[in-house]
Amino acid sequence: SCIPSTGDGSLNFGITNVSFNTLNKSSGGASEGYSDFTCDQTTVYAGQTYVFTATHNSPTTHNCTAWIDWNNDGTFNNTSEKIATSTSSLSTSNNVTIPSNAVLNTPIRMRVIADYDLNAQPTPCLNPGYGQCEDYTIFVEQLMLKPETDFTSNKLTTGDGTVSFTDLSSNIPFGWAWTFGDGGTSVAKNPTHT
Repeated sequence: SCIPSTGDGSLNFGITNVSFNTLNKSSGGASEGYSDFTCDQTTVYAGQTYVFTATHNSPTTHNCTAWIDWNNDGTFNNTSEKIATSTSSLSTSNNVTIPSNAVLNTPIRMRVIADYDLNAQPTPCLNPGYGQCEDYTIFVEQLMLKPETDFTSNKLTTGDGTVSFTDLSSNIPFGWAWTFGDGGTSVAKNPTHT
């Protein structure tokens, strides 16, 4: 993955604190340049929601964006992996729901970039003019709560005998065992049965 470098850190723009779940890291701003804080980590659970907050309040407002490399491919997708963004602000905050398709039990990278708000909105590999980039480690684990069963079908009655079922169960089930009452079964998430 790219490592953005600060153009001019002498004005001390940049990130002063990042918090996400149990992660709470204070730092010194852009005078430090790129900061590899991947030894600072937290564990989150798929399907749960956590508050992300980045403070960047010195010496004035910033543009800030944060991403998590959910698929652990080494590249931050500026759309699907963006977890928070703000424009001309002193802090950035967002509720982040951990996707069910995130790579599990593997260290994945979270990146936060803040820059002076007269510069462009940060993208994952943009070199900040006066701000900085910080990287952290996130572990995603499967939440082992019993699923709350719920489903729907495309028909309540059928003339042709074919019904498609859609699983709506909560707590992110990872296995299915459908029994249709006529001896038919399925292990598909969203089965069709005649």
